[in-house]
Amino acid sequence: MPRPKDSKLDFYLSRAQGMSKHSSDRIAKLLEVVSTLSAKKLLDIGCGDGSLSLLVQQVSGAKEVFGVEMSALATRQAKSRGIAVSRMDIEKSPLPYKDRSFDLVLCGDLLEHIFNPSDVINEIRRVLKPKGYLVLTAPNLASWYNRLIFPLGFQPFSTAVSLEYPQAGKVKLFDYSETWRVSGWGGEHLRVMTLKAVKDLLRMHGFRVTKVKGAHGVFAHNRFYYRLIQFADQMVCKIPSMATWFVVKAVKD
Repeated sequence: MPRPKDSKLDFYLSRAQGMSKHSSDRIAKLLEVVSTLSAKKLLDIGCGDGSLSLLVQQVSGAKEVFGVEMSALATRQAKSRGIAVSRMDIEKSPLPYKDRSFDLVLCGDLLEHIFNPSDVINEIRRVLKPKGYLVLTAPNLASWYNRLIFPLGFQPFSTAVSLEYPQAGKVKLFDYSETWRVSGWGGEHLRVMTLKAVKDLLRMHGFRVTKVKGAHGVFAHNRFYYRLIQFADQMVCKIPSMATWFVVKAVKD
């Protein structure tokens, strides 16, 4: 059944569009998934400045929102928004919360940056209540365009062989002088996964995947072939296993 045009979720989605033109669809799909949940206590791992945390809080109805963040500046910004943030490196320390503390944990575009995602997933499972939910987003190694370019010998997007030159080996669609420096395009990614890999990994850690959505990217360029790629991306994202990003909802069994 389609959602009413004037629903509260539409209001939240309209706000999400202004957060980042490059990630607006991913944020919208994330909020759609979260809107099916009800949570009292929310934890956002890698919460940044807290903007998305507050949207997720509103959509889920959570009474309390907590966050962990490594950046000192982002931690201060999130705290100024009323979020209880702990500044920490989750790869070096366990989450500073008791077992079974949260109804919902958000992990947005994080696992691909972690040396051993299993450590983080184990901690998430520990702090989640029984039947609590994990919602995560991640770039898709098996996106439709990576499937096209990889057999031709090109380096897949969202991965990189160098932090300094993340464009090495990739199809040259963009102006590398600034785009690669700003976005990274995978230079900081360590564990880029397929949807099947994420599903298997969560199952192995005691989670059951209950919902998956694909999300498309947003090009800032206005040239004709960019618009064609954008259109194709929007169409193919209806198949999550081939989308640019995926949004996954999983329940702790």
